[in-house]
Amino acid sequence: MPDNAATNSSEVFLRIDGAGANYVVGSSVVVYTNSAEISSNIYSASFPIPAGDLGGGNWIYLAGTYDGANWKLFRNGVPIATNAATVGALPVNDGDWAIGSTGNGWADAFNGSIDEVAIYSAALSPSRIAAHYSTGLFGLHPLQIDISSGQVSITWSVGTLQQSDNVTGAYTDLPGATSPYKPPAGPATKFYRLRG
Repeated sequence: MPDNAATNSSEVFLRIDGAGANYVVGSSVVVYTNSAEISSNIYSASFPIPAGDLGGGNWIYLAGTYDGANWKLFRNGVPIATNAATVGALPVNDGDWAIGSTGNGWADAFNGSIDEVAIYSAALSPSRIAAHYSTGLFGLHPLQIDISSGQVSITWSVGTLQQSDNVTGAYTDLPGATSPYKPPAGPATKFYRLRG
């Protein structure tokens, strides 16, 4: 039997599973002897789909990785599930690619929109996944800081402005801050970022 997702279900996937109940990333391995299936194993991480994700007007950014020991699932740049597994991404010889369906596109068609699909040869780090999400949401230069006549002015188009006393410290929302924001004058150094 050829090792092909349309005929024996060996595959690597990032999908909605369980009748629309869970996001899932992982792989399934089907073992055959004399053209008869003798075992099927799924190695994955899953997370219940939050209310409003499906059928709403907002895009959801999903990413899945296998780092050699764990399947990891990310939603909108944030890790949501991790599961240890001995099997990760696996070659599917003579298999067909499918985006929005199973195997050759024969079954389980996704009823929605899919955009900007990417497949990498190595697991992306959590910080790289967060950066992909942030860039998609805010663009390459989401936060603009200018100084004019000694007054600092911070402008942005989307997100919530956050502030910290040091670059690696805990950032907190600035309640009521709207763009352009003019921080009060003072001797203390402040650091700013956006939260989506």
